Amino acid sequence: MMPNQKIADSSRRWFTGIFALFLIRGFVYGTWASQNPAIKELLSLDNTQMGIYAMVFATGSIAGVMIAGRIVGRLGSRNTSLVTYFLFCLGLVALGVTVYDQNALLAFALTALIGLPIGTADFDNNLEATEINRVSGRNRVPSLHAGFSFGLLGGSGLASLLLAQNVSIAVHLALVGIVLIVVSMLSSVLIPRMNGYETKLRKTSSLDTGAIELAHVEVQHESKVTQLTAWRQRRSLMIVFIAFAIIFSEGAASIWMPVALVEEGWSQSAAVFCFTVFAVVATTMRLLGNRIADALGRRRVVNYSGVIAAIGIGLFMLSPIIGLEYLAAVIWSIGNAIGLAMCVAALGDDPRMTSARMSMLWNTVYIANLVIGPAIGILSEFVGLYWAFGLPLVLMLAITFFSKAVEKEKLTADA
Repeated sequence: MMPNQKIADSSRRWFTGIFALFLIRGFVYGTWASQNPAIKELLSLDNTQMGIYAMVFATGSIAGVMIAGRIVGRLGSRNTSLVTYFLFCLGLVALGVTVYDQNALLAFALTALIGLPIGTADFDNNLEATEINRVSGRNRVPSLHAGFSFGLLGGSGLASLLLAQNVSIAVHLALVGIVLIVVSMLSSVLIPRMNGYETKLRKTSSLDTGAIELAHVEVQHESKVTQLTAWRQRRSLMIVFIAFAIIFSEGAASIWMPVALVEEGWSQSAAVFCFTVFAVVATTMRLLGNRIADALGRRRVVNYSGVIAAIGIGLFMLSPIIGLEYLAAVIWSIGNAIGLAMCVAALGDDPRMTSARMSMLWNTVYIANLVIGPAIGILSEFVGLYWAFGLPLVLMLAITFFSKAVEKEKLTADA
């Protein structure tokens, strides 16, 4: 086999491994989100308490993101994935048993502990995605994010089927967690061995293994670039606001859409199926995302995303009156699907700034996840759950005012 062919094969394995890891995280999240109505019922939580429960997951994830750069720098991307995926899949098994036993305190604690490795894994996988995107010279991030959507679809779809068969939450989460431990181990070893270690950015091709090994600018003390540098940049701040709004909107759908429909009188399986429709559309859009982004450019994608998502959210808010829940879910998902990928790609334009900006981005993303639960839950106590969705609607409209920030960055000689 020629050296170039070995390198190409290694690149495909790299892409496949990261795609699979995105899918696994999506499957875990889809499984957890689909069981939220059951968790709410079994633990006897009101909307405000349910919001706090969702906040606990995000709190653990933020902690995971905060330590992610150091962990990836010391362990490398491959080992980080092996450890983090094992931990949160095992935690999912334990959570199912705990909720089934109606132990609220332990359930809250386990949810935070599950969030911790998920936050680190999220950071690590997206760092790899930006490198794949940059090295290929194409918009590959939407395709990788499609992996998460496939997982979300699979997780929520399986949950809908098992709920219809009255399978307990303990059995459901144990089945998912054990299978995904095995799959994640097999996927993690496809990441090039040296990726992520504390080394200045370099690109080497090994003729012995055909591996393309890209070590990221991970180390704050070794690089001139710090997270503080990223936070001082107006462009970066605008991009992370866009990401915040998109994640808030998607989180509102995944956490609160099934809960709202159950409160409206839908069965739990029917409510989860509606969210599954949301996930199907998101998956389809992300599969098409590469071509859409290449055809329209990042800025127009963000503009269209904001307007379309706002229309979908508005229809969902009116659905108790006009009864267009499925149509609302479809339009909402179309608008929400690929905007975040534009943010990830934009923050990866300068490889010297990638690690600092990714830390900034994913801390912001999990802050959004942190506030989604209590913000919607508390607001719903005053205006009702459906009208509380007005908050993500306003945020999605607001991103159109900041879309210029995602345009291709002009690189200078200094970081």
